Amino acid sequence: MKIEQFSVSMASQHTYARQVSSTETLRAWIGDQRPDFEAMGGNGQDAPASAKVAISDAARQAVAAAAQDEAAMKQKDGSGQVNDVNALGDETVNDPKLDLLIRIVEALTGRKVKVLDAGDFGSLASVDTRLARAGSGPENVQNPPAGWGIEYDYHEEIHELEQTSFTARGEILTADGKRLQFDLTLQMSREYRRESSISFQAGDAVRKDPLVINFGGNAAELSGRKFDFDIDADGQTDRISFVGSASGFLALDRNGNGVIDDGHELFGARTGNGFAELAAYDTDNNGWIDENDSIFAELRIWTKDSNGDDHLSTLAERNIGALYLGQAFTPFDLKDSQNRQHGQVLSSGVYLSETGGAGTIQQLDLFV
Repeated sequence: MKIEQFSVSMASQHTYARQVSSTETLRAWIGDQRPDFEAMGGNGQDAPASAKVAISDAARQAVAAAAQDEAAMKQKDGSGQVNDVNALGDETVNDPKLDLLIRIVEALTGRKVKVLDAGDFGSLASVDTRLARAGSGPENVQNPPAGWGIEYDYHEEIHELEQTSFTARGEILTADGKRLQFDLTLQMSREYRRESSISFQAGDAVRKDPLVINFGGNAAELSGRKFDFDIDADGQTDRISFVGSASGFLALDRNGNGVIDDGHELFGARTGNGFAELAAYDTDNNGWIDENDSIFAELRIWTKDSNGDDHLSTLAERNIGALYLGQAFTPFDLKDSQNRQHGQVLSSGVYLSETGGAGTIQQLDLFV
């Protein structure tokens, strides 16, 4: 091909956007009752890329006292140094966030904190096994309240988007008289998204994780209205949010009185792993709770109506045929219209209906 004449036009467009947002919250208190930090936060709006710290007056006094004791120790031994943490690498020691958490926990508990490597613990499978055994073990063993609590939450989102478009148009006249036209378009795009979360609870701040059955087709929701219920079965009433009308807590009425008395009759409210507790009743070890398992007929779904009255229904009444014991990690914050958080979805699983359809089971972290 020999080009005699030509007319070519080219154009391109490029866009690039990167957004990074993070929220960080630290709450600490001393006392048997968790302060209502959410109500203290004004309108409850989270400010992106910011850190929020809420510490009760008693906790502040404890931290101040610990600082004075530390200064006295330094002066006494003359070394000017106090070993804060055992068995930590240089990278961990220099982490200011971890160091702050350690100091607060030590101030609240009066005990030295030792941070262990993950290798010091068994596999997740063995942990689940121990939790399952805990769900089927002695039911009356209760731990007294710690008298203090600490909550730390960090969430970061990174979103990156890049797009480039290229267009070319032309008309060519060749030496042999041919006239050629072309119209070319090229699109290039990429997108990157990453989310990371860190949550730490200690003392009386440990969240309660009951299993929820969603029979309305949507994910679990929590109402802003609070109800009195002893979620952790420690003999003290807690203030919890209840699930919406299209969901209910999976329950086992152990004493047969037609009432869900406390978290002892839910799955996961005390151990933090409802799926593992439920798995302890899989007598045929097929990975499902179905009619082959004697507990299937005894399970109930606990709901509340618009008046706050309790209702218990069987799985059969909800057309549920089998509960799968597998789960996937699906973190999601449950907040109200004022952005106040009442809980968090931790993991999700599935159930099968008698007609062959499927629904979701979710483990929720309830804030109490």
